[in-house]
Amino acid sequence: DETTHQSSQDCPIGDTDKDTENEDKGTDKPPPPTPLALTGPSLALRSVVQTLRTQVTEPALAIVRSLDRILDIGIETEGSEGFAQYTAGLRELDVMSLVPMVLRKYGFSTEVCRHCALLTQTLAEEAEGDTKLVAMYETGICDLLAFCMHQHGYNPEVSGPILSAIGTIAYPDANLASMLKTPPSGQEPIYKYAVTALETTPDEYFVVKSVSYLLSLLLNADSEAAVPDLYLPPLVHLIGHCAEAVVDTEEAVDLSCHLFDCLTQYSVKAFSSCYEVGAHFTAIHTLKAYPECEVRCQKATFLLCTLLAQAAEEGKEEEAVGVMVRAGAVPDVLAVLEGHADNAEVLDPCFDALTALMLDDGVTAKALYEAGTHTKALRVAATFPANPGLVTSVCRHLSRIANDNEDRSTALMHMGAIKTALSVMDRHGDNDEAVLFGLVLINGIKDKAPEDEFKAHLIEIGGHEAAIRVLKMYMTPDTEEGVAAVSEAAGILWNLTYDDKTFRPDIFNLDNVGLLVPFLGTCKDDERVVLSVLGTLANMCHCDTLRDVLFEMGVHKMAHEGLKAFPETENSPVIAESMCEIIMQFAGAGMSNVKTLIADGCTEWVVGALKQYGTDPEQSDLVLVGLGALGYMAEEDSHVKTMIEMGVLDTVESVCAAHADNQEVHGVGIKVRETLEGKVR
Repeated sequence: DETTHQSSQDCPIGDTDKDTENEDKGTDKPPPPTPLALTGPSLALRSVVQTLRTQVTEPALAIVRSLDRILDIGIETEGSEGFAQYTAGLRELDVMSLVPMVLRKYGFSTEVCRHCALLTQTLAEEAEGDTKLVAMYETGICDLLAFCMHQHGYNPEVSGPILSAIGTIAYPDANLASMLKTPPSGQEPIYKYAVTALETTPDEYFVVKSVSYLLSLLLNADSEAAVPDLYLPPLVHLIGHCAEAVVDTEEAVDLSCHLFDCLTQYSVKAFSSCYEVGAHFTAIHTLKAYPECEVRCQKATFLLCTLLAQAAEEGKEEEAVGVMVRAGAVPDVLAVLEGHADNAEVLDPCFDALTALMLDDGVTAKALYEAGTHTKALRVAATFPANPGLVTSVCRHLSRIANDNEDRSTALMHMGAIKTALSVMDRHGDNDEAVLFGLVLINGIKDKAPEDEFKAHLIEIGGHEAAIRVLKMYMTPDTEEGVAAVSEAAGILWNLTYDDKTFRPDIFNLDNVGLLVPFLGTCKDDERVVLSVLGTLANMCHCDTLRDVLFEMGVHKMAHEGLKAFPETENSPVIAESMCEIIMQFAGAGMSNVKTLIADGCTEWVVGALKQYGTDPEQSDLVLVGLGALGYMAEEDSHVKTMIEMGVLDTVESVCAAHADNQEVHGVGIKVRETLEGKVR
């Protein structure tokens, strides 16, 4: 009999002598004074529990039989009306109090420990609310079970059920999961027992599964940015099991899912550790080995997405993408995409993984385009229009396919990609990411598609109206995605208003001016919004009616504030160009405006912009509007001397020298110089 007695002092926690004394008297926990007001299973359960409470001096085998009967009643009634009576009986008879008592008395028995663990899991599963589970934890049952596991040399027959029971108790409450790291005085933390169990029996399915589950709970509960050292030892074991789980059985699939969930959480907090031990290779291996297994493919591609996202955050994206591409990730993910065309849960991470693997080099984008992923993406968007996550992934993927390439951008436009984006934005207007990446796709195509053709197509299908709707939706954006959506929507209007001599009334109108200008205040700290809104307003200044309104609103001052906020970024010259364009348009409307602009300090602003950015040969447009603005300022006689004193002539000469091959710049520069010099004479 495997229940050979050991001394009670070898058993784990608590005052064993006192417990034994109470057990011998049969007074450890008397049965409830009133019988259950239930029938059937509850009465059978009551009989077994009463017997168990009086069996404290019986051989361990008798205890096992009683515990087994308690579990059997639950199995027999599961799925029937009697199961409610059974669970009610577990609570009213306080069966939980039996488990520590039995473990302290009979913890030497493998079967007793196993049955106590199974009963604990049953009780945890039926506990009503987190408070009941906290109460279970506070009985010390988790520490007691863990110590029993240690006492039995991590026998997998004991370790598996014990670890599973502990995980069930800890699951709903992050604080409970965190307690697994906090041992009672003089004892190892529960988590270390779990790691030892994994190292002792690394090939036991139930142990590996339970440890990976506990690890997931701990990682999820831990608020620290970095993973503590105590989480790292089992990582190699888990990676190995993922890679070696080559049996396509239900158990193997279930284990793979647990392991991939655990590795995904690991990668968020310990990317370097996951990357160094080859978590990405494990995911790619799984895609190669099981392209037909939906759940494995979904978990593996999601792990790849998470690893790539973390690599980007740590500045290692280029390296990680290169390694994964060379390892064959692209064709493997493509095969999964093709094989699971009707499964949204698999398709979503597939598109995200392929998008991340494209990076910005254009090589992978070209290969994926040639493989037809854009066609598949458009088909998926049409098949799953109500799935916001999936259609967002599709828009993100298509925008990366365009990737500053005219042929691909034009083809996507002709295939209806912009219509797809508008449909996503319209259907999922309450989803910030869906709206944002619909706009990103439109702007991605805009950047390289033939300009006139793009504008005509976008207006024909109502793209300008969609952009205006987005701006109205996010008047006071409170999320990062909302602010980015404002930038993208204003960017569309910036493009549509550029060089538009017809001044379309559905775009060039006072309502849209009133819509755009406030963003220079509400989003003044976001460079993208300032850039695109000022660009649009600069274009709108060409319309006489709107120009006068914008002048009265003081938009030139807002433009200067925008440039002051972002003086040394990649977009600073473009912001400066918009400011100079606005000032030039206002000044061109008459001398009264010129005097106001001079009084506001606009001459200094323009000269400063020309000095800082105008000597760049790439900034000829900025120089033209800057010199144009100075030309209007020079018409004000009383201001000429001040302009000369602030070095306008030297500034004109230096920017003209920097643009020696640009005849238009030289022509405007000569005109400004002649005006100033003529008035001085």
